[in-house]
Amino acid sequence: MAHHVLRTPITEAQARTLRVNDTVTLEGTLFGIRDANQIALFDKGRSTRFDMRGHAAIHTAPNVKKVAPSPEHPTGYVPVCVGTTTSARMERFTVPLMEQLGVRLVVGKGGLGK
Repeated sequence: MAHHVLRTPITEAQARTLRVNDTVTLEGTLFGIRDANQIALFDKGRSTRFDMRGHAAIHTAPNVKKVAPSPEHPTGYVPVCVGTTTSARMERFTVPLMEQLGVRLVVGKGGLGK
């Protein structure tokens, strides 16, 4: 077990040094990505304006509170916090996330297959 300090963007070689049970301190950008984002990107062919190459993505779930629509919150929701969601639900997107968008690290909850 080793500890790594990684500053994004990282290279594929840096990602490949990681082993199960290693710990990581991540410095730099962490992109929150939820199932709806990935469905839009990979099933509906949309694109993102963000350059995710070499960065990390965290599987997130919407954590919002319903409020009266206002100029500050026109959708009627206010963000509460960023939370993780079950990564297994997004497993089918892992390969395209890495191959097409260049994401190098995935942070989530629960496990992923081989």
